[in-house]
Amino acid sequence: MITKPLLPLKAGYVEVIGPDGQHVYQRIPQPLDDTDAMVVDHEYRLALLELGLNESEV
Repeated sequence: MITKPLLPLKAGYVEVIGPDGQHVYQRIPQPLDDTDAMVVDHEYRLALLELGLNESEV
């Protein structure tokens, strides 16, 4: 159900109705957050390869 926003606008956030029925801010994931996570995963996998391991052996 779509309701009229009650909270003032806040950059990077949307308004959602929480489990208790209160209107709260929820952060919008930013593309940079996803990129950072992918870089960390890539570095982790690269380190495993350099050590001659795979994820099942860790």
